[in-house]
Amino acid sequence: MSFRRFLLLKSLLLLFWVNSIVCQTPACNNCCHNYEEINEPRRSKKSVWQPGETPLCDRSISSGWYRFTSFNGTKIPEGVVPEYRCGTHSPIWLNDRHPTKAEGNVACKACINSFGLNAGCFRSFNINITNCGNYFVYYLRPLGFCAVAYCAGKKMLMTICR
Repeated sequence: MSFRRFLLLKSLLLLFWVNSIVCQTPACNNCCHNYEEINEPRRSKKSVWQPGETPLCDRSISSGWYRFTSFNGTKIPEGVVPEYRCGTHSPIWLNDRHPTKAEGNVACKACINSFGLNAGCFRSFNINITNCGNYFVYYLRPLGFCAVAYCAGKKMLMTICR
């Protein structure tokens, strides 16, 4: 790879990173009733990604409001989630607290734990969270690479024996 191409690639990556940090969603605008559901039990922080399983990948989700609805939990965990959890290699967790109903739509810091670097916060970015009373909705964006997924819940993944 030529030095010129390397600089171009580096510049594009920097622009992607800045865009993911700076660009925030507009106001909630009825987001408590206008969202997409994500019902994936493997997103639980107790779900360990096993060899041979396809990791969850949020690279292809569309930017927008989402509500987690799995029986394993409906909130992004607050605190470091170990690698190989949430059905993926690099889980995304909240390095912040969920807002109260009175706080409304709040930008919160999310982290990607990749290789345990930087105390489990290899890369951070903001996501918007709205407290809808009995549940939360999250303004999520696609990620730039795979084997990275948003976590939701902390209950043990249930398996069915046949």
